[in-house]
Amino acid sequence: MEDKRLRLDVGCGGRGTIWDGFIGIDIWPPPKEPRRPAEQYMQLDFVKGELPWGPGTVDEIVALHVIEHMLRDDGLILMKRARELLKPGCYMTVACPDLKKLCVAYIHENDRFWDHRYKRNNREVWPGDTLADKLNWAIHQEGHRWAYDLDSLRCLAVQAGWGNVQPIPFNSPYHTRKDHETGIVCMRGAA
Repeated sequence: MEDKRLRLDVGCGGRGTIWDGFIGIDIWPPPKEPRRPAEQYMQLDFVKGELPWGPGTVDEIVALHVIEHMLRDDGLILMKRARELLKPGCYMTVACPDLKKLCVAYIHENDRFWDHRYKRNNREVWPGDTLADKLNWAIHQEGHRWAYDLDSLRCLAVQAGWGNVQPIPFNSPYHTRKDHETGIVCMRGAA
């Protein structure tokens, strides 16, 4: 039986969504080597509202490691737009690097946190000669423009009109970088 739910992966990145049953959305052109079939990727600007769906038509939205790539005002727009699109009783999951975890690791000079697994393509993901370099890299890497912790994500969601905002469950499949990320799940209430 075919799943007919409309599920969106907002800001999925240039290679498309990794999630089965989702349509990946990003501002980047369609990927040359997509992770999923090409029809599961749409080049759209979610924040600007270039969307083919109307209010109350979407069943689920994930925005994983995308909100930190925009200024806070655009993050607020993302949260409002997602709330408008979702059907009542449906939810959005947002995850991003956790400013608090990064700062605690910096303050406690936790070399193991900064060095234990952050290598990609034979390069450090958070390079630097000092912990300050690594912290700055973590906060500003790859176009990051705003840093959040759990409280600031919750505050943003409430300002966007969400009433039911919970921390992302530790066992959620969308909570992929548990050692340095935070996240929330926002449930769309009745219209």
